[in-house]
Formats: sequence, C-alpha cells, structure tokens
Amino acid sequence: MRKIILCTLILVWFPVISGWAAQTDLPFQQHVLRVGFERDHPPFSYLDENGRPSGFSVELIGTIARHAGLGLRYVAIETSNPEPLDQGNIDLVLGMKYSAAHNELVDFSESYLSLSDALVVPKENKEIYNLSGLKGKTVAVQRGSSAYDILEDIRNVRMNIASSQTKALEILKHQRADAFVGNYEVIRHYFTKHDLYSDYDVRVNSIHSYEYAFAVRKGNYELVRRLNEGIKLVQQNGEYRRMYNHWFPPLFPQDTLWRQIAWLLGSVSIAVSMFMLFIYMMNKRLKREIGRHTKRLRNYLTFQQQILDTIDNGIFSINKDKIIRLANKRAMEIWNLKTDPVNTCISGSSLFREIERILDLPLDEKGHEGEFVLIQEGSDEKLVHYYAAVLRNDLDGKLGWIISMQDRTQEKNLQNKLVLQEKLRSLGQLIAGIAHELRNPLTSMKVFIELLPYKIDDLRYRQEFMKHVPAELRRLNHVVEDLLDYTRSKVPVKERVDLHEFLSSVMKPFEIQYASQPIQWINAVVPGISLYFDKQQMKQVFINLITNAIDAISESNVKAITFEAETEDGCTSIRIIDTGAGIPDDEMSRLFQPFHTTKRNGVGLGLYICYNILSEHGGDIDVQSVPGKGTTFTLKFPGGEF
Repeated sequence: MRKIILCTLILVWFPVISGWAAQTDLPFQQHVLRVGFERDHPPFSYLDENGRPSGFSVELIGTIARHAGLGLRYVAIETSNPEPLDQGNIDLVLGMKYSAAHNELVDFSESYLSLSDALVVPKENKEIYNLSGLKGKTVAVQRGSSAYDILEDIRNVRMNIASSQTKALEILKHQRADAFVGNYEVIRHYFTKHDLYSDYDVRVNSIHSYEYAFAVRKGNYELVRRLNEGIKLVQQNGEYRRMYNHWFPPLFPQDTLWRQIAWLLGSVSIAVSMFMLFIYMMNKRLKREIGRHTKRLRNYLTFQQQILDTIDNGIFSINKDKIIRLANKRAMEIWNLKTDPVNTCISGSSLFREIERILDLPLDEKGHEGEFVLIQEGSDEKLVHYYAAVLRNDLDGKLGWIISMQDRTQEKNLQNKLVLQEKLRSLGQLIAGIAHELRNPLTSMKVFIELLPYKIDDLRYRQEFMKHVPAELRRLNHVVEDLLDYTRSKVPVKERVDLHEFLSSVMKPFEIQYASQPIQWINAVVPGISLYFDKQQMKQVFINLITNAIDAISESNVKAITFEAETEDGCTSIRIIDTGAGIPDDEMSRLFQPFHTTKRNGVGLGLYICYNILSEHGGDIDVQSVPGKGTTFTLKFPGGEF
C-alpha cells in the first residue's frame, strides 16, 4: 500500500517539479537553489502562457546555473521584500534593486542591469510634464518600488498602489489614475504588447537610475562568489549580449538602424569633404553672429538698466571688495548723488558709512532688513528702510552683496499724522462721553431745582427730591472718581503673588454676596503658579471682569464662572470663562473704548481701566465670545518679573 501511495505522489508532483525546474542540463538530484521571482514583472520575470517562469532575469540565472552546476526551483514572491531570504524560505532573489537599506539585510551579487524609472501620461494630458506636475494628481505605482519611494517625497500626490507594475499600468489604462511612474523597460514591453504608443506619452524617461542584482541571504558569500563568476562568464562569452538583445530590442528595427548608420556615415563624409570649402563662409558667419549677439547683449543690458531706473527701490550691487558695481537712478536720488557711484569703494567712506555698517553684519541666507536715518549735509534727514542679501555661486562662494532701499520719510510723517489724528479723535470721543455722563444727572437735578420755589410745601415733591437728587450727585461723584482712576498715573507696586490663592480671595466676597443664586464658582488654577504684579491693581481688574461675568449669566440656565491658567514659553495666560449670553460681533471692536457700555447704569470705563492696568504691567487682554454660549477673557502676562 505504501508503494502505491509513493508512486502516485511521484506521478502527481513530477510534472509540477519539472515545469518549475531551471533550464539546465543537470539532473534534478543535484543541489537545488530556491529562487524567488516576481510572477508579473515582464520582461524581467513572469509566468508565460504555459505557467512557466520566463523573462530576462529567469533566463540569465538559468544560464548561470547551468555553468555553475546548480539546480533551480522557482518561488513566486515580491522581490522588493527581503524577508523570505532572512527567514530561510528561499536562497536567492531575482532582480532586487540595490539600496543601502537592503544591503544591511542581504548580500548582493554584482549588478547585471542598470535601469531607470519613467513618467507616462495620456497624450491628451496637457498638465503633467515632470514630477512637479503630479501635485494633486493620482499616480499608479507598484508597492515597494523605487518609484513609490520617490512619490512619497512629493507633496499632495495621491497614489493608486498595485501589487505589480503591469497591474499599475492597467490602472492607468482603465483611467483610474492620471499618470504612471515605473520601470522604463516594463513600460516598453507593455506598450508593445498592447499597441499603446499612440495613446500615451513617456514624458520623462530617466527619473531615477538604479541597479538590478541577485540578492542572497546575509553571509552566504560562497553563493555570491559563484553568481559573480557566472555573470562575468556569460558577459565574456557573448551569451549575455544575446539574451539582452532578445528581451530588450532596440527602439527601432535592425534594418532601420543600419540605414540610419549609413546615412550618418554618408553625411559625415560629405561634411568632411566640404569642410575646407565652407570654412571661410563659416568664419564670416561666426563673426556676424558674434556681432549680433554682442548687440543683443548691449541692448539687454540697456533694457536692464532702464528697468532698474524705473523701479521705486534704490539698488546697490557691491562686490566682495566693497566696491559698488551697480547703482540705479533711485539709489542716487536717495543719497543725493550727482555722479554715478559705480567703482566707488565704500570702505572708510563717510558718505556710505551706513552701507558699510550693514555689510559688516553677519548676514545669513535669508538676508537682513532694517532701517537707518540718513543724515547728509545740506539736505533733510531721511528714514531709509533696507534689505541686504549676500550674492553667492557654487564655484566661488561669496561674490558680494545686493542692497535694496526705500525712502520712507513721507510714509513715516504720514503715519505720525494719522497717530495724532487718532489721538484727537479719541480725545473728542472721551470729551463727548464725559459730557453725556455729566449732562444726564445735571438735567435731572436742574428740573428738581427749578420746581423748588413752587413745590417746596409739597411733601411728595420733597420725598422725590431727597430720593433722586442725592442719587444723581452720587452718580456724578462716581463718574468723577472713574475719571480720576482713568487719568491718575499709578506706579505699580509689584510683588510675587500665588495665583490660586489670589483668585480665591477675589472670588470669596462674590460667593458670599451671591450665595442665594445657583452660580458655580470654579477655580481651576493649579496651585504653585505665581506672578509678579501689583496686587491691588490686579484685584480691581478681576473685580471688574467678575462683575461683568455675573451680569452676563443673569439670564442663563447654566450659571458658571471658571478661572483657568497655563504657562507656555515663559508666558502665563489666565482665562475667565462665563456661560452667559455672549457679546454680539458688532460690540467686540468697541469693548475697550472709554464710555462705551451696554449696561443701563454703566459708565463704560471698567474694561478700559482693565486694559490700561494690563498695559502698565506689560501684559495684554484678549476676548473670545460666542453669542448664546459664553465669553472668555484671556489675560496674558509676559515671562520674568515684568
């Protein structure tokens, strides 16, 4: 029974083994190497119509194996992945691309092919002509290929990844990609087989060159040696050339090649025979061309100078010896120069001392910009803004400097006028606000005083008089006190304050005052954060902000006021967050203006005073609000003891 089973297995598996065996004359019983190959990578390796391994790499290893006395058994794998070698599943890999990363994992034979990747797009595509045109496009590419590595370094490229380059070309053929990047020989083989040369263009045929070699398990030096000897042998005996011409035919047929060679030789012969006759004519033509190009260059330089003279920036070009090599008309106007300063050395020159100071700065690749005041005898001072950059080339390094200048004197004067106008506008707004705040209580008191002679015996009048007149007087006093706080210059008395304890002390009176209301008071500031500020002035800031927050949450279903703090890059930010009605967008730009308020009895100086106190401490205040959800005031304090 065992013999019958053994015979059956031999009959079943023998055709399979013989079909996948190498094309050698050696008996199968000799040593057999397990060869990894790609089943869909023509013309290098693939399965033909009979299911047998074929291709240039397959024929090459078969020929080497026949000379080296080796038997072969093929295993289909992805040749870009060296793991089967490392795991011992195979002995060598056909056609693995050499790379430093793979060289750490496997050993390579001598290269037997030098290949390059190409870019293919449909002929009707008028956008993609190089790799930079692939941004925002979909590219068909094989997983793990060299083209895949290249495309990963290009931003905004979408990749449609296939298991082989043939399948990636099919993706392009079925219009599921805008382009294909892969091996040039694979493209030629696929286009020839499917007659696609009229539909597609090879826009770039040498994107990235790389070498193909056999890869073996790390440390298998004996196999590497035998493979190298085999490669050298087939190259010397002419077998390699025969296989190469078979799998990689010329770009045009052989007879066309010979015709072109013959035509080229004939043209060369005619050119040589007529060389002496035409040498004189060519010499005259050369002189005419030199004269024409010299005139064109002169016109170009004149045009360049005209462009430089019409721009609003002054330009100085200075060589590494600090000699001016170019100056446009505007630069001469800025410096009040009557003669062209070209060939003038600025070293030690009192006229160009500001330029020399700029050149002595350590300019980096991004250049340097700034401003200086140009003072010259007999002319007004000028405020000049400049940008200086170093001129370099790959051969000589630093060549000199280029300096661009703008006269911003008028711009600065206009800016000062605008600042003055803004101050006057703010002053007018302040005066109008004061007048408005004073007029209302004075009007009310005036009415009561005018009725005093006629109503003095009226009890109800006297009651209303004692009720409203003192209240209006207190309101006037409150306005005056706020104005004094606004105008009084107080030098902050700073001290180191623990922020958590400080906020707790500020919140406590409000918690007691509003204990009957369901307000959540949340102090989320982590203990240990301390700031350096005037305790009393900052208390006034937080009291104003808490009062505003309480008014904001008065109509909200959820009433919560939260304090948060964080420190980043040496700066501390404190956030006061409420769940109130929020601030309308049209009110945001006027929050910190004096006498602007939305409250019935408000004066409109609270937030303005807060802003001034923060400014005196070197800080800032920012507001973010979402109508219907709440408002966040952020107080920003710089690092250090400000």
